[in-house]
Amino acid sequence: IVVSAVILSAAVAGAGYVGASAVFQDRAAETASLSPVSPRGTTADSTQSDTNADSGEHAKLKTKDASVQCDEITHPVLRETVKPVYPEGAREEKVMGLVIVELVVTVDGSVEDVRVLESPDERLSAAAVEAVRQWRYAPALCDGTPVSVFYKVTVNFQLH
Repeated sequence: IVVSAVILSAAVAGAGYVGASAVFQDRAAETASLSPVSPRGTTADSTQSDTNADSGEHAKLKTKDASVQCDEITHPVLRETVKPVYPEGAREEKVMGLVIVELVVTVDGSVEDVRVLESPDERLSAAAVEAVRQWRYAPALCDGTPVSVFYKVTVNFQLH
């Protein structure tokens, strides 16, 4: 998994998709790293980054309002994060893995409609959702006007 994650991270970076980086540690031996990705995008096992890829190409965002048509749309930009708390029971049981959630980034940059798409454990799901709901973005722009868009985020819970 780690080798695949490193290869995928390098491929995404090589494709020109670069974002901010931060490492979150609740304790010295555990981390939860975060990777926002566009709808249908690939996920990178990395520290926080804005990784917007779809089979190596820039993915077009899906607006919440299907009637909105854009000639040019920009991705939301992550401005504030809240680190997820590694659940004590999951940590003790050494439960690790990726939690993938879909959410809506609204016109004011807040997060709503968070739903879990994949998760190895319900406790990790709850921790990821709780953290991601508090994130703030600069909103996506449709021809220069803020719009609400669907977005996917991956939270990697890993014990070292």
